Amino acid sequence: MNLKIPTIETERLILDSFNIHDLNDIYKYCSNPNVANFTTWLPHKSLEDSKAYLKFIESSHSNEEGKVYIIWAIRKKSDNKVIGSFDFHQIEKNIARVDYALSENEWGQGIMTECAKAVLSWAVHKFPEIAVFTSGGLSENRASLRVMKKCGMTFKKTEMIFFEKFNLKKEVSTYEITRNQFLNFIR
Repeated sequence: MNLKIPTIETERLILDSFNIHDLNDIYKYCSNPNVANFTTWLPHKSLEDSKAYLKFIESSHSNEEGKVYIIWAIRKKSDNKVIGSFDFHQIEKNIARVDYALSENEWGQGIMTECAKAVLSWAVHKFPEIAVFTSGGLSENRASLRVMKKCGMTFKKTEMIFFEKFNLKKEVSTYEITRNQFLNFIR
């Protein structure tokens, strides 16, 4: 689907569409086993894996009312290199989920929190029907859970989920924030 991906800018970042010229950047962060360890996908073993990921992104985008799905490329303004991805998925008319992955070289610099706050702000203004924003991650990924907290999200539950790539169940923590809580949070 050819969906016009909105561009979101922050102090240090530009979120926009992926393109074929991003292939080496994608491969660089997606081939890192430390990054892939906290995702649903295996580390990319070749540029072909990264090409397949680009095709997945293109086929996943949706602007269908109540089912919007966008995967942004996270770029550093300083060099325009792709350092990660950010997903926004309207899973029901009034509920949206956000997920993300970031290059290990960028961990611990507040980049993902900056990105998440920008996307949530965009979504709150773009989709007045969304009442709840949710996210989650492996409970062992403390840094990702801190991002959710820094965006005002609160812990809701843990559950054991089977991950095919690990061939076992892992504990996943879910966080959420209501629209009004987020509006009060960013004031």
